[in-house]
Amino acid sequence: MDSDEELDGDLDVADTRYSRHERIQQALHIIRSDRISFLDCISAILDPTEPDFLTYRTHFLADSSGKFPKMLDCIHENERGRVHLLRWIEPRAVELVCEKIMS
Repeated sequence: MDSDEELDGDLDVADTRYSRHERIQQALHIIRSDRISFLDCISAILDPTEPDFLTYRTHFLADSSGKFPKMLDCIHENERGRVHLLRWIEPRAVELVCEKIMS
């Protein structure tokens, strides 16, 4: 399958005849073509005020496959991702350490 065909929207993302990579690419193309950022999509799914995404949110947060920590590892291994992750985690880490010391 050539990439032009994938970007034309001809690929059915549920069609298992296509590789996982091709289906992910097409799903991202659909999101992008609707002017929705990947982060907006993930944020909406994880937003507890969005009841329509409860099933997706539940599966995402109940992951026992190790994919969630692997995702965090991938973010941490990326130079720009690490900056964002460490900036986010620092105040929470300080709070956690303080709580541990006080208990």
